[in-house]
Amino acid sequence: VDVSFPEIEKFDRLPPPQQLTVKVASIIGRLFTFRLLHDIHPLRAAADRLRHDLDQLTVLDITQLDLPEPELTYIFKHIITQEVAYNLLLFAQRGELHRAVAEWYERPYAADLTPYYSLLAYHWAHAIGDGPIPPVLRFKAIAYLDQAAYLKPLPADADTQVQYARMYVTARDYWNVNWEKAIESFGELYQIGTGSRDTFARYVGAYI
Repeated sequence: VDVSFPEIEKFDRLPPPQQLTVKVASIIGRLFTFRLLHDIHPLRAAADRLRHDLDQLTVLDITQLDLPEPELTYIFKHIITQEVAYNLLLFAQRGELHRAVAEWYERPYAADLTPYYSLLAYHWAHAIGDGPIPPVLRFKAIAYLDQAAYLKPLPADADTQVQYARMYVTARDYWNVNWEKAIESFGELYQIGTGSRDTFARYVGAYI
């Protein structure tokens, strides 16, 4: 079923504040917590106002409740809505919001960022705007990607393992010369998963 046009029409009919909320949520991902959305929202709306907006979005079938309190979590009902909202953000706005998400995770979980390495790598890799790329963004994206790569088991099939190793090396290489291509490579790599230390090193070693 093609949900593209109905979902776009729903988004276009939203009042500007709710459109902004959907755009901010689209940066976090298809699944997003109320706490994170509230903390990075540019308007820093009162919690009850933001909750009201999310309730309205749920009535309109744009989002739906995924988890109740205390870890209040929502999900985009259709991924096309998230994609439309994301693509309506200016490039600089995306970068600022990705950076806000990354910094948000670094604060409360500073004592142990292990579960969030992949997530942090993803958001720091996208935390770019107009102009030259600050070295700190490049460094953080690569550092978190390296950490993530050694923690989780690789996918079971050998073809996917090899594909992941190739994309990892490609992303590392492109981060030094072509940022846009690096983002594309990382997006593909992020979909596959990350590898255990020994197995991952063996596969990566074959392509360096």
